[in-house]
Amino acid sequence: MALQVEEGQADPVLDSLCNLVCSLLKVRIAGVSIVERDRQFYKALSGHAKLTIPRAWSFCQYTFLPKLPTVLVVEDAAKDERFDAHPLVVGGDALPIRFYAGAPLITSTGHRIGAMCLVDTQPRRLTVDDYRVLNNCAEMVVRRLEADQFAVAHAGAAHQLLRSLEAYKRAVLLCDMSSRGWRILYANEPWSKATGLKQVDARQYTVWDLYQAAEESQDAAVAGFADAVANEQPFSLAMQLRSAGARAPVLHFVFRPATSGALDPFAVDIAIPEGVPR
Repeated sequence: MALQVEEGQADPVLDSLCNLVCSLLKVRIAGVSIVERDRQFYKALSGHAKLTIPRAWSFCQYTFLPKLPTVLVVEDAAKDERFDAHPLVVGGDALPIRFYAGAPLITSTGHRIGAMCLVDTQPRRLTVDDYRVLNNCAEMVVRRLEADQFAVAHAGAAHQLLRSLEAYKRAVLLCDMSSRGWRILYANEPWSKATGLKQVDARQYTVWDLYQAAEESQDAAVAGFADAVANEQPFSLAMQLRSAGARAPVLHFVFRPATSGALDPFAVDIAIPEGVPR
């Protein structure tokens, strides 16, 4: 089953994710591109008006070329022989491209359909951890795009398709664990259904605004998390939704860093080029 992505209708969740990536990685533009036979369009874009360009002008199409999926990194397009004569680099465009990075969007069937990309008008150099965050965001984009199409997949569907369904059954939060209260940066649709809160409103809260520890104090839970991080160990925590009261069901949270690999063990790994600083 090929993934069909329609141009036009805005997706506020993908728009929010692009805004988040711009903020986290401090780049001017972040977008979700879809590359078709003759053109490229943006399903979501932050920092610039949406546009459609000929495929021949697409930077994102280059993420399709390596046999091993790899982040495409162009630190200074004016000095890269692949792009130094590109119309969007040397032309009179109001937003000349100097920096580009793109993580391929890889569907459950293994097809590459576009990229989660970063663009800036100045040369940039990001770190390995920055690109790992970009890879995880690309994975979240694919899960979002596949959600509606795979919701009707039957029990006998291929395992690669079912892993997308399974991913969407679980609530996922992206949090800044270094901030006071563990600020929420992104939430997926299952989380929204479980809490009754809109996905776009999640960033107004911290984890501890919405949840309480079920078996220990908040201070003990925070200390346990800090100890697990210091020892590079996984961390889990039993929590209850505050708004549901004392009889709220116990939820088991599993915490893992966004820079330690794919969110889903069945996702295709996306390599990071050698020479990127750590």
